[in-house]
Amino acid sequence: MITAHNGCEGIPDHTLTCIRKGIEVGAAALNEPYKYTPDELIAKMRARNVALSLWTLNEEAALREFMQKDLLNITTRTVSLALAIRNA
Repeated sequence: MITAHNGCEGIPDHTLTCIRKGIEVGAAALNEPYKYTPDELIAKMRARNVALSLWTLNEEAALREFMQKDLLNITTRTVSLALAIRNA
């Protein structure tokens, strides 16, 4: 089970509730705010074969970090920066 006490500390309860409900209904992917998506959560979703889409990454450091992870997609308002990072 995904809880705030098993590697998902700092994730708000409402976000954890949405994640649990998505898993319960057999969602193939979840769209989550990147600020509440630690590596532990990414690993837990990957173990359940649930893809992750993250929003909204606009800062260069966040884009660089999360673009290296195996995610379904990333939402950003800084498309040119994201493309420059991807194509570097």
